[in-house]
Amino acid sequence: PVATPARAAGKVLPQRPFDLAALRAMDADVVVDIREVDLDTALLEPLRPLRARLRLAAGVLTLSEIDARLGQGQLLGKLALDGTGSTALWTADLHWDGVRVERWINQRSAEQSPPFVTGRLKGHTTLAGQGRSTADILASLQGLARIEMHEAAVSHLALEVAGLDLAQGLGVMLKGDNMLPVQCAMADLVAQAGVVRPRVMVLDTTDSTVWVEGTLSLASETIDLRAVVSPKDFSPLALRTPLRVRGRLLDPAVSFEKGPMGRKLATAFLLALVNPLAALIPLIDTGDTEAARRGAAGCLELAQRSVAKR
Repeated sequence: PVATPARAAGKVLPQRPFDLAALRAMDADVVVDIREVDLDTALLEPLRPLRARLRLAAGVLTLSEIDARLGQGQLLGKLALDGTGSTALWTADLHWDGVRVERWINQRSAEQSPPFVTGRLKGHTTLAGQGRSTADILASLQGLARIEMHEAAVSHLALEVAGLDLAQGLGVMLKGDNMLPVQCAMADLVAQAGVVRPRVMVLDTTDSTVWVEGTLSLASETIDLRAVVSPKDFSPLALRTPLRVRGRLLDPAVSFEKGPMGRKLATAFLLALVNPLAALIPLIDTGDTEAARRGAAGCLELAQRSVAKR
């Protein structure tokens, strides 16, 4: 057979075709009990332990009764790969609860630096896809995912940098970073034809509310996300502008939208010709408390609705 590379050039997702005939060659019923599953990355904590039941019958591979521990939390659910047809059908039904973000994801850039985000993750997802490889399945992905974060906090400095609040960012740097309590954090995602979109993705703190919109395409392996920070407080020097994450999954680029920033700087330059002190006027941010309140209310309403459904 002709050798097929696991990944195409410039791609992240594995392209190697499944050997579906092998799934139909035998049956199996295996109890899985693994003490530690190393994910081969320093970014994520290993699963400790992983328990499940693996069944292979008539070309259908099922991993059910999944019970894994990660980040001091729990992952439960079921995965299945149906190889009875010419293409594989993959389905997933997973639930997680109590996963500590700061334990599961290594966020520390230095030995003593605090994590950017802390809190407990809770949520569930139901997904399905079909294809001859992992990349094909993800390119056809359909389904839903809902993620909530409780008992959470976020880096004050990271939030001010994301919002280009120069005055408050400098103040936080001088006195030292601190963690802002998160009042509500929710992501309600939908996947269609391999494109994942947030129906609602919001993080509300005592200082600012952050909305995220855009797309993550697993079909083209590209990302185009836009984050908007709405402050709740006054700042004498801010260049508030949306944050963009765009490009290929292999090497996405982070940037700020130049339009809003350019207009503020141009206005400041023109006012500086009249009076140097007047140049500060466009950079004063009084804080959009009404927009922040709407964001917080929407987040809480969505969280309450998800609790009611359960």
